[in-house]
Amino acid sequence: KVYTAPLDASPYKEVNWSWPYTTHPNGIPFKMALVSYAPNCRVFGTAAVGWEAWKVNWAHMGAGTAKISTITDGTSNTMFVIEKQAVTGQGTMVYKDWGITGSNGTQQGGINMWATTDTPETGIPFFGATCNDPSVTWDDEYGQWWQRTCKFGANQFETFQPPRRKLVANQQNFYNIYPLSSSGNQCLMGDGSVRNISTSISINAWSAAVTPNGGETFSLDN
Repeated sequence: KVYTAPLDASPYKEVNWSWPYTTHPNGIPFKMALVSYAPNCRVFGTAAVGWEAWKVNWAHMGAGTAKISTITDGTSNTMFVIEKQAVTGQGTMVYKDWGITGSNGTQQGGINMWATTDTPETGIPFFGATCNDPSVTWDDEYGQWWQRTCKFGANQFETFQPPRRKLVANQQNFYNIYPLSSSGNQCLMGDGSVRNISTSISINAWSAAVTPNGGETFSLDN
C-alpha cells in the first residue's frame, strides 16, 4: 500500500519482470511492484548533456547529487514528488530484456516500476523532462519530451508541460501527468508540505515549481 496512491485507479499494481541474467527458480517471470509517486528529475537528476526524457535512465540522469544548498529557488517553491498513475496508457505491459512491451494505445504508454534498472524511461516514475512551448498550441495535449532543454525562443525561463486533463487510457501518453481525481494530484514540496496541483495551473507557475534553481518569480500561489 505504501507504493500506491489511494486514488490511483490503475488496472494493475505489478508487472512481469524478466532479464536474461536473472532466472526465477520456478522458471517464471518475477513480479515487479508499481508505484504511484514520481520524483522530479530536475531536483534529483543531473543532466550530462541535455534533459531528453530517454536520458533519465540510459544516461543516468537520475544519479544526481541534490542538496538543500542547490535548491536556490527555495524548498517551499520546488516540487519533489507528485502523484502519477502507476499505469499510463492501454494494455498489459511487461518488462523483458531491457524493454517495455504490451502498450497498445494510440500514444506511448508506460509503467512506474519500483527500484528497477536497465529499463527505458517508460518503465520508471519521473517528471520534469516534458516541455511545453507557450508560443504554440500543437504541443498542448502531449508536450515535447524529446527536447534537450525546455527554453524556447527568447524565453528567459524554461517552460514545462503541466498536468493535463484525464484522457481515456487509449489516448494517454506516458510523458504526461494526469489527475487522479477531479481536484488534481497531490504534490510533496521540498519543505515537506503537500500541495494540490490541478489541471488549471498556469504553465509559468508549474514550470517555476519544477526547477530547483531556475530563478523564476512565479509560485504555485500564482
